[in-house]
Amino acid sequence: MGTPLGMEVTVILSGMNEIEQVEENVRIASEAKADSLTKEELEVFEQVKQEINKKIKVPCTGCAYCMPCPQGVDIPGCFSAYNMRYTDGWYAGFKTYFMCTTLRKNQTNASKCVGCGKCAEACPFGLIVVTEGNPASKCIACGICAKACPMDVLEVVEE
Repeated sequence: MGTPLGMEVTVILSGMNEIEQVEENVRIASEAKADSLTKEELEVFEQVKQEINKKIKVPCTGCAYCMPCPQGVDIPGCFSAYNMRYTDGWYAGFKTYFMCTTLRKNQTNASKCVGCGKCAEACPFGLIVVTEGNPASKCIACGICAKACPMDVLEVVEE
């Protein structure tokens, strides 16, 4: 049967920190068999994926091809916090954004963006759009960046 798209998985990326994790991943991969999931199991995966995707506003994979930002903005981190606002609630998204941008030794806030567009050029998924110097990428919509932007190019628009 294959995946819902009719393709088999050919590459799996797995973060590993210890040799035991490498060995476990090699063991699992060597035991895996193509088309081993039932139709019902694949349908459950598809339903779960659809439910998750309903809440995700920016389908950023966190690949960081948009990085490094010349201004030091943590673009994948900002997208992640924005998505968390919708998956885990406003407070969780704001807390994550604040902790992962503002509280760093070198701040990586979205408010540092000057709309240069280098991230938009580098993003392989076309998730970042810059129009007339305005970054139209998503954020957690708290408004802090718009108030702090030295170029006055940010506007927060609620969906």
